Amino acid sequence: GVYVECEDGPYSWNRVRMPVSDGQKSWVREWPESIDPRRVALDTETHPTHDPRQMVNVALGRQARQSTVSQWSNAYDANRAVSGWRNGSFMFHTDFEDAPWWEVDLGRAFPVDRIVVYNRQQGCFERARTLSISLRADAEASESMVYSSRDSFVGIPPGTPLVVTLGGRRARFVRLQLHERTALHLQQVEIFVQPRDYAREIAQDD
Repeated sequence: GVYVECEDGPYSWNRVRMPVSDGQKSWVREWPESIDPRRVALDTETHPTHDPRQMVNVALGRQARQSTVSQWSNAYDANRAVSGWRNGSFMFHTDFEDAPWWEVDLGRAFPVDRIVVYNRQQGCFERARTLSISLRADAEASESMVYSSRDSFVGIPPGTPLVVTLGGRRARFVRLQLHERTALHLQQVEIFVQPRDYAREIAQDD
């Protein structure tokens, strides 16, 4: 289905309503004001391949963009891939083109511990087989590729997300790109920073 992001709360995704097929019922997800939604604690039984408990997902709610817009998406869909919501479908969809890409701006450079990518599960997930991940510390820096593969991956159980461990590589811009003529469509991208590193970075603003 399609969901609508409302401009309530400190982040545009604070309240999300998704119409479902039976009677257009609404599904609503809200974050209490007392909780920082960038701080996550994942269930290791649900996500057995990685355990970033208490890590900070610095991509959550950040501004993203994609190389093209297709008939299956719109100009705002790139941001859905950092909304924190996973349902097995794609959150953005580029057009069919040479080397399509998606990129998120973290707002500042962080020492990234790991990147977790959830592919779509409802068919065509093999299109991500040439995926690469590149980092830039700032807008003027050249890209540094940290991952490339020709293996497709999936996402939420029973599939396995792609986990790329970086061990503190600094990045502000993270780009995911394919390297053939196809469409790029993914479910979620999570970029985790260790709590102590996050606190150190934010303390520099004080």
